[in-house]
Amino acid sequence: MEREVFPALLADSDVRICGYVDATYWRDMGTPEDFVRGSADLVRGIAPSPALHGHRGEQLVHDGAAISPGALLIGGTVVGRGAEIGPAPGWTARSSSTASRSRPAV
Repeated sequence: MEREVFPALLADSDVRICGYVDATYWRDMGTPEDFVRGSADLVRGIAPSPALHGHRGEQLVHDGAAISPGALLIGGTVVGRGAEIGPAPGWTARSSSTASRSRPAV
């Protein structure tokens, strides 16, 4: 669309084209890869959202989640409200909707 509509508007001398500089976050979500990158930007705090509360960085830890000292959260990890993460190795993840299981890291 942008390769047809915008050039046609520019060619039409009766149409006035204006630009606006906006410094807020924007990403085209045209492909599944774009969607994954946009989601990662939310987790890492690059794309701000009032819908996400809690500590953000390379991981998103929702308010009400419990992270034990020594727990290892690797990039892109999301810890939901009510989840409990124990220390690595052999941490245990529990929530009201999932069973406990052990793994070396999240």
